[in-house]
Amino acid sequence: MNIVKWTDSYLPPMLYALLIFLLSSKNHPSVDLSHGLDKGVHCVLYAGFGYLVLRAFRKSNRNRPANLLTVIIVILYGISDEFHQDLVPGRQFDVLDMVFDGLGGLLAVAFSSVADRYRWPIWF
Repeated sequence: MNIVKWTDSYLPPMLYALLIFLLSSKNHPSVDLSHGLDKGVHCVLYAGFGYLVLRAFRKSNRNRPANLLTVIIVILYGISDEFHQDLVPGRQFDVLDMVFDGLGGLLAVAFSSVADRYRWPIWF
């Protein structure tokens, strides 16, 4: 795989992971996410991450179980993010956040499967 193709495939999910890391590094989020809204944010953020990871696997044309690997990567990154947040003053480890991170990855895979079935042009 040449450098241009590698960059186009893998740089977007890496930058997105960096964005998640930076957002979870803030000790006082600027948006009030009380009343369970933070779970929805986790789900949506990690669905976006899952989409980009799945896109990377598809673009690399490797013979891998891309859907399963995508969900595993999203879940592992969600777990690592929760451990990271536990080290940030004012933040804490939350198992339910990890559940919604994983759910976001599953939604990305499910949506892409439906899109593929109906040939919706979601891949760029």
